[in-house]
Amino acid sequence: MPVVSQSIDNGNHVVVKILYRSVRSLIDTGSASTMSERLARDLRLPVSSTHRGDYKCLFTANGSQLHIVGKCDVRMNFSGLIIPHSVIIVRDLQENLILGADFLSQNKVIIDYSQKIVSIAGDLVRLPLQSATDGNLTVITTRTVCLQPMSETLCERVCGARRPYRTIGYASV
Repeated sequence: MPVVSQSIDNGNHVVVKILYRSVRSLIDTGSASTMSERLARDLRLPVSSTHRGDYKCLFTANGSQLHIVGKCDVRMNFSGLIIPHSVIIVRDLQENLILGADFLSQNKVIIDYSQKIVSIAGDLVRLPLQSATDGNLTVITTRTVCLQPMSETLCERVCGARRPYRTIGYASV
């Protein structure tokens, strides 16, 4: 039986906003939701100690053990949809944030690789899947904008070097 694999660099990331910062997050169906200790410290998030029933230890895909620092409740903004979730804070985590199987199942996430789209909360929000090389092509509005169907509006956005630009946003359907 042939084995099919896909590199995690080939489009398994979405952008989520935590507090004031956009964070590129890995979607990992074989992991628990984790955040790097560095990101938690940078955002000044309150980290609490783990309790009975929490994860005691975590392992990477290659079998090495990760050091759990604690846990933290965060409010993640997915294109205007705010989702509170508890994440495990891990020392020396390669990714800033991993959205694991617990997050994916609790929030009815559907990953569509053919369309390169992630659907959250019963298709309430759709996000593009991104790869590590897509970073310079990402366009993000400077604030959340709601467009009426069959309309257009001017909105500020940032791209690449993070300079604000004015652009027209279009809505169909």
